[in-house]
Amino acid sequence: MMVTTLSLQVSWTMDDHMLDMYKGLWRIEETFKISKSVLGTRPIYLQTEAHINAHFLTCFISLLIARAIEMRLDRKFPISRITETLKKVTCSRLEQNIWLLNYRDEITDLMNATFGTDFVQKYLTQEKIKNIFATSKA
Repeated sequence: MMVTTLSLQVSWTMDDHMLDMYKGLWRIEETFKISKSVLGTRPIYLQTEAHINAHFLTCFISLLIARAIEMRLDRKFPISRITETLKKVTCSRLEQNIWLLNYRDEITDLMNATFGTDFVQKYLTQEKIKNIFATSKA
């Protein structure tokens, strides 16, 4: 790219560092978009500094968890799609100690493989669910 200003020619080439900086800016913009659209963070009126800090921390941790899941899944799915799937994952109580998992797709299957969980079975006891969480990979 060549930039001409007042008869002064400056040659400028994009090196890897500048490309990395641009990619970093793009990730920041994407992060704000995710925070607003996918996670639903919105400005709210808070009066105390403690409440402001707590609200910010909650939003930040939500984003951090979402990004960690996205990265652990090798960025195969965008955060928006992952959150859509997780919203659909529910279970219903059939009997006193039997739960029915109501939703499964390619994302839940990949999460099971990645995190070492075993929610492929449709019917689980509460004890089995606790054991799955206790033994899952962080």
